[in-house]
Amino acid sequence: MALFDRFRRRRRRGLKTAGMAPGRRTYEAARRDRLFTSWIASALTSDAQLRMALPVLRARSRELAENADYARRFLKLLRSNVVGPQGIALKMRSRDERTGELDPDANLRIEERWRAWCRRGACTVDGRLSFEDLQELTIESVARDGELLLRKVRGFGNGFDFALQALEADHLDETHFDVLANGNEIRMGIEVNRWGRPVAYHVRTRHPGDDTVRGGGMLREFERIPAEDLNHAYMAERPTQSRGVPWLHTAMTRINMLAGYEEAELVAARLGASKMGFYKTETGQEYQGDDKDDAGNLIQEAEPGVFEQLPKGWSVETFDPDHPTTAFAEFEKAIARGISAGANLSTHVLTNDPTGVTYSTGRIFELIDRSYYQALQRWMISTVVRPVFEDWLTIQLDAGHLPLPARKIERFLAGARWQPRGWAWVDPQKEADGDRTAYALGVKSLTEIAGEKGRDLEEVFEEIAAERKLAAALGIVIDASGGKASAAAPPPAAMED
Repeated sequence: MALFDRFRRRRRRGLKTAGMAPGRRTYEAARRDRLFTSWIASALTSDAQLRMALPVLRARSRELAENADYARRFLKLLRSNVVGPQGIALKMRSRDERTGELDPDANLRIEERWRAWCRRGACTVDGRLSFEDLQELTIESVARDGELLLRKVRGFGNGFDFALQALEADHLDETHFDVLANGNEIRMGIEVNRWGRPVAYHVRTRHPGDDTVRGGGMLREFERIPAEDLNHAYMAERPTQSRGVPWLHTAMTRINMLAGYEEAELVAARLGASKMGFYKTETGQEYQGDDKDDAGNLIQEAEPGVFEQLPKGWSVETFDPDHPTTAFAEFEKAIARGISAGANLSTHVLTNDPTGVTYSTGRIFELIDRSYYQALQRWMISTVVRPVFEDWLTIQLDAGHLPLPARKIERFLAGARWQPRGWAWVDPQKEADGDRTAYALGVKSLTEIAGEKGRDLEEVFEEIAAERKLAAALGIVIDASGGKASAAAPPPAAMED
């Protein structure tokens, strides 16, 4: 019993030396000993952490987007799946305030005017992008750089009195902190009030990395832009975070190291495939070679399948590196899984390698990826598309560009619906059967089914009605149950003729 008591006392002393109170339990991840010395424990705010790290993170993320395959594919997947070929489209469903029915005249006028503004040459100040192009640029810039600035230029001379200017995040100085006389603070280039609400943005008049302009004076000039005239698109991960972080920041180290490792293996494999060797002698006599070039370098001619007789006393030492190693493929897959986790996408999708993926597992991961894309679509609508539309519509009504009463703007804004892209399945028959069953059970509507495919139900019905009208005019009977079409029987009058 005395021996057991002595053991317990020693154990308590051991706990105390580890920085814990005797007999007290704590979180394992909060330990402070030699095993956790490299684990940084900081209580800094998000802005304090980003103040010096953000420029480096942004620059490295851009370098990977330019030269690393996985980073580039990640950005292109976001472009094609979040925005898609048609962009996030507007569908007006405003209703008449008296009858409660849809107001087709007002809806059509707003949609046509919006489509005209979305064309290339109208929606941006430089006239280079359509609004669909700008949506793609936004999602890629925010993912790569962490944020994007969209300036709203009111009164622009494009026939709409409204245009957008895209500015990279570098126009906001991360080191710009100040306290103003009115009590507002400038945090990382953003002026906020006492509640942390953005009031204005202090934007550089020129990009700090623009070395095409001589003289650095203009690069240090700032312009104060009111918050209502600038859309700061980024995704915050902490409550008081003022700036956005590149989305691949946890995977950037792996991507860079893997690219370097692949390059080293590729060079080693190329050397190994050359099957080169060295001539040597026991006396260390200098090798003469076959000839010398103009610079005095030795030349040794080599032909496939040829063996040469060496001078007396000479031997050959082969150089045959074993690369790539047998563990190369599995090692690369393991690293790719970590990169995919940082990108929040399935590994076989990011790496474009479906090896070993069955239809069932592929479908499961596809659903997970699509949920992620849909979340980003909702973010795009709420952060970028809808705010731009609200300002655009207000200006169109106030300026008289739309022959509609400005007092009904709230009703028009409430009737705006946004249709992002949808997706089709590899096996459409099974999906159609599932949709049919869900609709019959009353747990799924036709509007929801069409929306999942990226279509608007009213537009689908209009197309069907037009097709049926055309078919009837041409005397074609469409069998909807079997999907077959045949010529209609001629009417009796035609038969008599």
